[in-house]
Amino acid sequence: MQTGNRASIRYANALLSLAKEAKATAKVSDDAIYIIKTLQGSKDLKNLLQSPLVQTEDKKQILEHVFTDVQNVTSSLFGVLASNRRLDLLENIMQRYLDQLDSENGFVQAEVISAIPLTDALRTKILMKVKAISGKEGKLKERVDPKIIGGFVLRVGDSEYNASVLNQFEKLRTQLVN
Repeated sequence: MQTGNRASIRYANALLSLAKEAKATAKVSDDAIYIIKTLQGSKDLKNLLQSPLVQTEDKKQILEHVFTDVQNVTSSLFGVLASNRRLDLLENIMQRYLDQLDSENGFVQAEVISAIPLTDALRTKILMKVKAISGKEGKLKERVDPKIIGGFVLRVGDSEYNASVLNQFEKLRTQLVN
């Protein structure tokens, strides 16, 4: 596990504890979604947080200016991250917070990669497969990747169910070579 990932998990754990104390887990969850979407939608803001040329205090002030309407618990995280020079982990921390909250609420994160967008019927079948694999209700993160040609790849925790046409071609190629 990467150092940044470990640190993100620790910060997310602390944020979840503080949110629970403040009875604001749902509101901090809304903040996390808002922050993630904003960072993913603004390459400039993301680059600013990664830049060693921008002073940490300036980064913190910019975050406080951009995210004026977040919970106190969330905005206090900006200060902690700034003092530890870890503002570059903000997006990852917010995602880890959401994952941990989902896990505590009996959900498991699953990623499905398909060649085309999923239909509602296929989404329902995949969610049933997630429940069969994990024993928990699933929350799907969907991604379209035309390279897999058809079918889908489902990742739940450490498990992967690869029903892609590309995977079938690779198996066939391996058999033919051997």
